[in-house]
Amino acid sequence: MTLAIGDGFNDLLMMKHCNVSIEIYNGDRPILNYGDVIVQRDLQPVKELIKLTSGLVIRKINVIMRFVFFNSILYGMLAFLTSLTQIVKDDALLSAGGEIFILV
Repeated sequence: MTLAIGDGFNDLLMMKHCNVSIEIYNGDRPILNYGDVIVQRDLQPVKELIKLTSGLVIRKINVIMRFVFFNSILYGMLAFLTSLTQIVKDDALLSAGGEIFILV
């Protein structure tokens, strides 16, 4: 998710191509109407929006990291058990006489 904050014509492309755009109107220039939100001088709503957005992003990152962590443990254990099972089978073959038959 991208957030753009701008107040002039030089910010139009940035505001056009982001997910959420905030246009700051300070009275010196005409309103461009490119922002999803238009704010006049008081930046408190902008601060609240940034806090909300950053909190959501951090929560998503935490969920992804937990998913990757637990999946790596699961697949690591499966790989370990598979190799352990193969070692046990090989040892059982060798202790039973060591003869290996290949059927063609």
